[in-house]
Amino acid sequence: RETSGGMNRISLFAARALSAGFLAAAWWESLLSVFPLHVLKAWLYGCLFLLSIFWLWLWGSRGKKKILYLAAGGAALIFLAWKNRVPAIAVVNSLANAYLRIHEEGSVPLLLYEVPEVSKVLLAVGIAAATIPIIAVFSLVLVRGKGKAAVIVLLLIPAILSATEGYFPSVRSCGLLVLACGIYFAIGTGSTARSVWG
Repeated sequence: RETSGGMNRISLFAARALSAGFLAAAWWESLLSVFPLHVLKAWLYGCLFLLSIFWLWLWGSRGKKKILYLAAGGAALIFLAWKNRVPAIAVVNSLANAYLRIHEEGSVPLLLYEVPEVSKVLLAVGIAAATIPIIAVFSLVLVRGKGKAAVIVLLLIPAILSATEGYFPSVRSCGLLVLACGIYFAIGTGSTARSVWG
């Protein structure tokens, strides 16, 4: 029975991690369908899945350890961003340029920010790290079962940003986001591995 219970927890954790990672990847796919950002998608999406695993594990941990992990992780992230300012600047400027490339301000051409030369892999990892707040919310809602409205608001961000510039995410990316959303909320209602995988 103990073995069965352990397998159930691992299987449930895996299903939740896959659904949260898939939702984050679909969120980016929706955004990238409008805002041109040159990034290695395989690395970006792979990092999103790894971050989903980390946050689900963190939110599932008990006691004061969770606070220590959060504090240590936050400090490590700030330290890494400070010590690696060039990649951090590359991430911020790349995101800003993705928006500016489609933004129109009358007849005045917008100047793009200079992006430092960094590895494409490092840029993808950095952009995934910038998504940490969103993944943290996706994972927390799966663990707690509350806060679905916050997830819906986050999912609308790509459409809202696109609409303000007179665009809309592609049909393919919208379909992918709807599919990911359906899987995510279906898994969020299950409490056993059998129910979520079913």
